[in-house]
Formats: sequence, C-alpha cells, structure tokens
Amino acid sequence: MYTVPKHHITELRDYFFRMMEKGLVRRLEIYEVTGFEPFLPDFSYYDPKSKSWSFDWNKWLTLLENDSFGEFNFSETSPHSNKVFDKLDIEICAYLDKNSFLRIVELAKILNKPVSTIKYRYDRLIRKGVIRKHVVLMLPFPPNTSDMILAQFVCKRLDLLKKLAAGFTHTPYIASITKVVGQNAMFVYLYMPKPDLLDFFRVILRLAEGGYIEDYSFVILLTETAKSWGIPSKLYNGRGKWAWNYAEYVRKLEEIIRRA
Repeated sequence: MYTVPKHHITELRDYFFRMMEKGLVRRLEIYEVTGFEPFLPDFSYYDPKSKSWSFDWNKWLTLLENDSFGEFNFSETSPHSNKVFDKLDIEICAYLDKNSFLRIVELAKILNKPVSTIKYRYDRLIRKGVIRKHVVLMLPFPPNTSDMILAQFVCKRLDLLKKLAAGFTHTPYIASITKVVGQNAMFVYLYMPKPDLLDFFRVILRLAEGGYIEDYSFVILLTETAKSWGIPSKLYNGRGKWAWNYAEYVRKLEEIIRRA
C-alpha cells in the first residue's frame, strides 16, 4: 500500500503502467482506499488455561446474519488531510512509526529538542487525529502453519459492507480493514491457521450464494517477504511538501529495464 498526495496520483499511475508496458508487471489493479485500520485479534476466543483458540465459523455466520455485530464505521476521508505539518511533526511520526515504544524523553534526545517541546507536539498530533491509537502487531498463530490472506469483498449495499466488516473484527483472525473509496467494497487482512481456511471459504461462499456478498477475491501472502519502509521524513521540506522528482524515478526505472 502506498500513501500518495492527491496531486501525484496521476504520476504514480503512469509509473505503474510504464512497468506493465515494459513487462515488469503482468497484472495491475489500482484502488484508492481510506487507509488500513489495524486490529488485535478478538481474545474472547482465546483460552489462557489451555493456551488455545476456539472459533466456529458457522456460529459466526449466524451472528452476522442476525446483525449481532452491529456496523463498522468507515471513514472516507483522512482526519488530517487538510492540515500542514512542519519537519518536527513528521520526524516525531517517523520515529514512532519505527518504534512506538519510544518515550517522550527518548524522542527529545534523538531529535535534540527540549522534552517540553516534544511533549507539546506529541499531544497536538493526538488532538489533530494524526496519532489515533497504538496497536501491537502480533501473529497469534505459528507462521509455519498459518497464512496471511488479503481478501476483497464487494457488497450490494453499504450497510451490508459495514456489518461484514464489523463481523470480521469479532474474529481471532483479523489484522486490518480498509474501504475502497466511492465503492461498497473493502480489503481485509486476515491471518489464520491453514486448517481453518476451508471453513472460512465455505462461509464466504454461503454469503455469496445468499446475496450478502456480490463479489470477492483472495490472495495468500508470504508473511516472511512482507516489508515496510516507514515514513521518509528526510524527503519532507517542512512547508507541507515532499521532495518528488518524477523524471528521476522514471529514469531509474528505464535503467532497471535496460539491465533486465
């Protein structure tokens, strides 16, 4: 997933299409989404005594069809999309993105700023909605016997999509959710043991046959290849703009193609 300023989306699309034209990419689908909302697994399904999870997809389906989970509230717009941040704000976010356990005192030392300044900026980022919550990223099941799934769901109505999203937050498999902008569609990251996949697929098929889901697709991801580059704070000029030399990126792409 890429976070892209709206005035650079056209350039990013062109960059991807260039990769496709040159044969570096075989299939390309681009979606504008609201940003992934991370979740912890629902620990109500965990038994600390036996140290095991117990989840029944059929019971979950019954609860979903009875509207027992309520509706998930998607946000179509970023809460800070129209706000301008300075260099220090971006640097604080960048370091917390790398290590959210950093204390204010440690951040102040790294950024060579007074503790009071960092504390004030941190609190302001919370008030602005930039820092909304801290979620511990964890894999509740053994990686060698589990799969990370990126699932796309399309529903006929928005209320059905919201109910389905709420249902997924009440599972031990949820990782994150995001909505496709302007569509009754969403992407869901799920992490589950391989033996549970068959029951999951059966439930989704039943939802599709019953008209709850209009369309769906799945991609199984390799968790060991997942990478994150964090916030490139060095490319921020402190005046609301990021350094972006599109011509230079295209030149590097052409160089890679020549070497291939």
